[in-house]
Amino acid sequence: MQYKDAAGWRAERLTGDRLREHQDFWQGELAGASVIVPLPTDHPRPPVASLAGERVLLSVPDQLTEQVAVLAGRLGVTEFVVARCAVSLLLLAETGLTDITLGSYTRGRGRQALEDGVGFFAHTVPLRLRVLPDDDVRSLLTRAQHDGLRALRHEEYPYGWTMRDLGWRRGPERAPLFDVLVALNEAAPTAEPARLLPAFEPRQLPVRAKEADLQFAFWRSPGRLRLSLTYATELFSAERAERLLARLLDVLRALVADRPIVELLKQPGAGS
Repeated sequence: MQYKDAAGWRAERLTGDRLREHQDFWQGELAGASVIVPLPTDHPRPPVASLAGERVLLSVPDQLTEQVAVLAGRLGVTEFVVARCAVSLLLLAETGLTDITLGSYTRGRGRQALEDGVGFFAHTVPLRLRVLPDDDVRSLLTRAQHDGLRALRHEEYPYGWTMRDLGWRRGPERAPLFDVLVALNEAAPTAEPARLLPAFEPRQLPVRAKEADLQFAFWRSPGRLRLSLTYATELFSAERAERLLARLLDVLRALVADRPIVELLKQPGAGS
């Protein structure tokens, strides 16, 4: 299947009752929500964002990596759900909110015919998390799993259309889609560059915060979990980005220790 065939198939599906089903779901799911995350910044937000960015990295200790996998398996959720909830709780503690909507991506290859197709099929999906007063780790993560699966059943409805339907506007001072993105990626095994490309020397490409002010990524490989945070340098300092990743580790530790959610929302340093 070629990309043009997939695009035509998708256009055919976004009509009639199915189109209205998607519209009704997203308007209900995101009623009263906002993708604005009012985090404290180190610099005033400029009138026009340049999307300049940098990235900080942090390895998750081996024991905590294993504990995250055990937690996900015990509660019957994916590790992405644990990751998304950890990032959400971190940002809720930083902002004092109890309701947050982050962006994420899906592969957009739900049909077997698309698995080996050449093209960019990814969908952008908003994922909302609301913390209830009586939530514990189990209830929060299982509800996030349930709500996330419901959202993925409507991933083919373009996020730009959802923004239009809800009247959401992103000005030139902000990244075009979200304030915060989160993703979990399976890191592919890497071969030694010298063996594959003896005449080339690998170089780091420039980093840009083009999708969001903050982009949290969890990189999963067998027995290993790494974190990266791409941040808008016009807004945040490297020190703040490093603190956010360090606090994210603390949130992960608290989740696997089954600490009360209310404690996570009052973690030391919130809002600083």
